[in-house]
Amino acid sequence: MDTILERMTRGLSSDERAKMDQLRVDLLDKHTRNEVKINHTVMELICARYLIKMGFDVSLEYSLNSISTDVYAQKGMGSLIVEVETGFVPPDHALDPMLYLKARVASKITR
Repeated sequence: MDTILERMTRGLSSDERAKMDQLRVDLLDKHTRNEVKINHTVMELICARYLIKMGFDVSLEYSLNSISTDVYAQKGMGSLIVEVETGFVPPDHALDPMLYLKARVASKITR
């Protein structure tokens, strides 16, 4: 993660780098508790970097009304949620991956 973040923070202001570093600390803590996976985390960081550059305050794996969001961002009086999908299909759904993915996305939209 450090290598990826080193590359991702090039060209950022010191304030933006500090925000990315705080996300790093939060994610490492969640990783030690086995709450996040690396491929999913990298995609969250890419989204976070973009949003931070746009002036948003960003939280990853944020709990909102008892629902966990991948990326939660606030700016001014507005907020947005980004749900990151890796396309992972568990082995017990290997014979019907598209049905599984459609159901998963529908479930997330509903929540």
